[in-house]
Amino acid sequence: MAGEGDIEKGEVNASVQVLVPRPVEQWERALLRHDSPMPSTCCIFRVPEVLRRQDILAYEPDIVSIGPFHRGVKKQFQLTENVKKWYLTCVLERLNKSMESLIDSVIKDLEIPAIRGCYADTLDLDQNSFVEMLILDGCFLVEFFRKAPYPDDKMRTTPFSMCLVRSNIYTMIFCY
Repeated sequence: MAGEGDIEKGEVNASVQVLVPRPVEQWERALLRHDSPMPSTCCIFRVPEVLRRQDILAYEPDIVSIGPFHRGVKKQFQLTENVKKWYLTCVLERLNKSMESLIDSVIKDLEIPAIRGCYADTLDLDQNSFVEMLILDGCFLVEFFRKAPYPDDKMRTTPFSMCLVRSNIYTMIFCY
């Protein structure tokens, strides 16, 4: 028969296909990755441990915690957490909005899962706590920067210096 051969004589059928993948193909499948292991939406990261070890305290907030990473960790943040609540009240009064309408607009207008997706790490906050953090921290930052130029701000009478808070916030924003 045409195309058949005797293997003992060294004859090979020309239609035989190689079924065993070549090592290069196996390595390509096993070792190469064509999509990023991290979603492109990730833009908020923890400071890598190798950097933190150089100066542990340099990456720890002293006065105010913004965002989920140090939220509720230190008792020393309690004063600024109260200021955040006061600033939220100021925002609501200034905008003549109720808390309910603010929460509704945040939940309706913001894509909470997409915002959570900005964090590289998994967050240990349920959706309500996450929305609370967004509202408190966001209103605090808006009011903080809005009130900064006004010397009659009531916050200046609190036990900590506005200059120190400002310095801490600027450091967190521009140096981490």
